[in-house]
Amino acid sequence: MLNAWLGSPPAGIAYPYGVPDVDVDAATQAAARAAGYRYGVVNAQRRWRRHLDPMALPRAAVGDTGADSFDAWLRVT
Repeated sequence: MLNAWLGSPPAGIAYPYGVPDVDVDAATQAAARAAGYRYGVVNAQRRWRRHLDPMALPRAAVGDTGADSFDAWLRVT
């Protein structure tokens, strides 16, 4: 269904909840890789390092907020 909507297969996956070693482990990453995903994002703020596993890239959790608060959050993050 995503392929039809996007026009091509999605390259990445955002793991639901995505907490490393809680929601995402090596087996989860291997399954995502086997499904054809080239990268995956986890819910963990870390400094970017060149040798991060592309199946466990950090993403920042964004709370449920309005546009003005989100804009302010982006400016300090």
